Amino acid sequence: MQGFQIVHALGGGTGSGMGSLLIERLADEYSDQINLSFPVFPSSKTSDVITEPYNAIMSLTNLILNCDLTATMENEALHNICTHGGSEREHGRRETVWNRHLLGGGSGGGGRVYSGGSQASSRERGG
Repeated sequence: MQGFQIVHALGGGTGSGMGSLLIERLADEYSDQINLSFPVFPSSKTSDVITEPYNAIMSLTNLILNCDLTATMENEALHNICTHGGSEREHGRRETVWNRHLLGGGSGGGGRVYSGGSQASSRERGG
């Protein structure tokens, strides 16, 4: 086993609280393994619960400290990918919605990648 990949939403209590606790415990128990996190952040346009932004912000520090890589995605961007079927026409050319929305292009948000904090740099990886 080389590591863990965890995909979870940060808007609710289970994804933010339990997900953060799980990642913290995995980092403690398996400190020699790679921990990757792919959290989905709530969108202000689709959110109907007032605590979603707070849950996301409270979890972010824990994710950065306990993961080797945290690649964030926005809920609205994922929704746009699903509704547009993976591609759309824009300005006369075909462009993948994945690249435009998740990896930082146009409207609808973008993904951010944070490398792990001090804990990741202090780990020694075996060959």
